[in-house]
Amino acid sequence: MGYSSLLYAIGAIAMGGLLLLSMYRGSGQVDAGVAAYQQQTRARANARTGLQLALRDLVERENLSTYPGRPRTSYPNAAGPDVEFQVVANTVSDTAWTDPAICAQSTTADTSRIRLTVTGYAPAAGGEVTHTIHACYARETTPLLPPALRRAIYAGTDVTLSGDVQITSVAGTANADVHAGQELKAIGLNPGSSVEGYGTYGFGTSGSFGDTFAPVVDTGEDPLRQIDPVSVLAFDPDHYRDQGDAVCGGLPCGQFGPPSYPSSYPPYPLYTDAGDRTISSPMLDAVSLVAGCVDCGTREHPVTYFVDGNLTIDGTVRVDGYLHFIVTGDVTIKSNSRLVTTSDPVPPDPGADPDWIRANLDDDGETHLGIYANGAITVESGALVAAQLYGGTSVNTESGVIVIGAMATNGSFENTSSLRLYFAPAERYNLPRGLRRTVTRGVRTAAYAEWLHGTGS
Repeated sequence: MGYSSLLYAIGAIAMGGLLLLSMYRGSGQVDAGVAAYQQQTRARANARTGLQLALRDLVERENLSTYPGRPRTSYPNAAGPDVEFQVVANTVSDTAWTDPAICAQSTTADTSRIRLTVTGYAPAAGGEVTHTIHACYARETTPLLPPALRRAIYAGTDVTLSGDVQITSVAGTANADVHAGQELKAIGLNPGSSVEGYGTYGFGTSGSFGDTFAPVVDTGEDPLRQIDPVSVLAFDPDHYRDQGDAVCGGLPCGQFGPPSYPSSYPPYPLYTDAGDRTISSPMLDAVSLVAGCVDCGTREHPVTYFVDGNLTIDGTVRVDGYLHFIVTGDVTIKSNSRLVTTSDPVPPDPGADPDWIRANLDDDGETHLGIYANGAITVESGALVAAQLYGGTSVNTESGVIVIGAMATNGSFENTSSLRLYFAPAERYNLPRGLRRTVTRGVRTAAYAEWLHGTGS
């Protein structure tokens, strides 16, 4: 081999070694980057685990401000390194926390709010990586209606509409939807019928609806369409029987039973009527229905009227105050009866007087009165009802019926002829236990931020 050839070979080897060294260095940098990313990801996952456990703690507490947090804790993890995090809890009124200024909108002690600082840790070659989540949570106290009660008409099985049907929303800004868990039927439905909402069903339709369904709030979906199942209502009237005349805070405990229930539950007064009951008196005063109860019939303390049998409404009856009937049997509202919640005289044509319609509702546009039966509810011809109606087996309306409220059943709904329904939802705070779907023990996110603090190596 000549001298020049030797130099060339040595140069090639040297260049190859340099290239190989460069490759090794590049691989090391990539490996370090991957490791750092993995550490950061693990720290964030640990912080989020700590946050989820803290939220579970909060849901179980009556007073958010007394939550002590969780000390730095290491939990064994069979799939990899231990899960390690810390939860520091402070009330919103603690002004020492200014980074970031989440929850700063509240400057006074507020037991319904709390902020959490959750730190997740991950081991690293040069120390540890930390990821911090700052969040503010508030107690959620707004009751939610069950899905079945958010509609003008709901039936767990079939809905049959006949004759002239006019269903409108009192608010004018919400849909008055109709839902059939199985089949939505039109039998002799007049072409001029109108529903200010969607028509939905679980399995199919029959008959001709034409342009009946015209939602006020148009989401772009078909006005008449099939949707996923809507859960039926869980209702057992035995839940509302008197609990041994127990007393809570000087008042009958009613449906909430003995005083062992959390103090956050108000006592709901209970009036019991054994056997069948017919009501035809001009006024049913919920305020004085339960003896010795000074604030009965209010939104905070609605009266539960328990009828252990069948209930009949016959004549003109005005209900004063918030009240719901719990009936173990059937309910019949006789022909041309009037069941209203306003003292204003019933106009000749209630539908032509929107102010009178609204006068039967509270300030939130919700019903004062609810009738919940284990059996069937029948509204006979010409009757007018201002209430939320729920029948366990069925709801049926005859010709010329007017309803201010909504109708629901786990069975079937049918109107035999003309129906005017002015949709107003049930009073959210005045639902009987068992139909109530509250999130009073839940929390909602008021503010949230997170970032990486440590970098490791």
